Amino acid sequence: MALSEAASTEIKQLIRQEAYAVFKVEVAKHRKQDERKGGRQKRKARKIPKELTRAVRENMRRLLGVRCKKAAGRAGKKREMHLPEPLPAGSTELRCAPDGTRLWNPEWSEDIDEGVNAEYIDAVKSLTAANGVAAHKLPANLVNNKDMIIEAAQTYFRSMRCCYQAVADADSLAKHERKRENDKHYGHRHRKADSCFQGIEAVEKVFGKQNTVGLEALVNTPWQSSEDSSEGAADPEVREAAQAAQGVGARALKVCALTWRSRKLLILHITLAVFARFEREFEDSAESVASEPGSGNEASDSEPELSAEAREEYLAKLRVAVQKWRSIYVNETQRYECFRGPTQNHQTGLPHKDKSGTQIYKECISCRWARANPEHSQYYARMPSCPDFTIFALDIPEDLIPADDLQWLANLTLSDDEAEEDA
Repeated sequence: MALSEAASTEIKQLIRQEAYAVFKVEVAKHRKQDERKGGRQKRKARKIPKELTRAVRENMRRLLGVRCKKAAGRAGKKREMHLPEPLPAGSTELRCAPDGTRLWNPEWSEDIDEGVNAEYIDAVKSLTAANGVAAHKLPANLVNNKDMIIEAAQTYFRSMRCCYQAVADADSLAKHERKRENDKHYGHRHRKADSCFQGIEAVEKVFGKQNTVGLEALVNTPWQSSEDSSEGAADPEVREAAQAAQGVGARALKVCALTWRSRKLLILHITLAVFARFEREFEDSAESVASEPGSGNEASDSEPELSAEAREEYLAKLRVAVQKWRSIYVNETQRYECFRGPTQNHQTGLPHKDKSGTQIYKECISCRWARANPEHSQYYARMPSCPDFTIFALDIPEDLIPADDLQWLANLTLSDDEAEEDA
């Protein structure tokens, strides 16, 4: 059946429109790629001063009528911005601040150098040039550098666009929330690893470097347990009982133990946390043995440890302090109040992947965990034994570990010693 000339013309027009739409999408995609590539090359070639970046960002938020807000709740949570929606198509209504300054509504899905977005960037440039010296204390050479101001504004615009797109639809919002949750857990583990590192110098001086070889290699962020505020797999009653038993409040974070870690590794991490806390509490007194970098009191390689008399004196004072502590998780320096979660919330899976490729040795892995299922056994079999580490042979006195931590350690690693003897 032959098409009429009108129908044929209409079909050709629809095809051209569809092809043009696809063409626009591809052009925009490649333009954004070139834009990001060009931006990276510019930033690599010329670093924008921090004071100019700070001033431009403040002016950009001012011209949007938004402020960085920290969500209510715990300290340290990421700041958020509620960015304005684009104006409806054909709308001529403009927003204004109380002082009469125009407030902008960028088109977040459009190119940075087109339409209202280009006008917004130009307004930021003009405002920074006008108030840079008086309001932001910028030197004149930066205020007069229009290209650098535009570059800083475009860089921050891209960041704001990512923030807007992250919550623009349900899928992006869910992905954004997952990333925030992962970042929060990573931050907890990172702080624990940092705390362990603070105790390394004291441990080496007390027990001797020749007896602590390999200690620093066993402190890694992915190997630290994380915390969260959810019930997890445990019933609310079980969680509340654990909180009451450990003397913490209702808002305390639950510590999820990593059951793949061996008793030896757990003792080392707890011992480092104990020494780090003791050093923090007595860093300005004679009890501290760690040195401030550049103080001139650092131990030399030829004499890294304390004398026998000084060692016994230090350990005696440490034991007195430990007797007053319930746990490494209950102290005034903790960012959050924490408690060890119930058994139902233990993380029994494989170790976290370490992006730096840090090696996990057989001595770090619990034999009890390895024998739990074939996957764990195969993982354990693939891991090498540690090289010339002497730290695993160090006999750390149990009276250097707080009572609650020692009890938790006994419950968590019950029968692990017997499993290691059979291995």
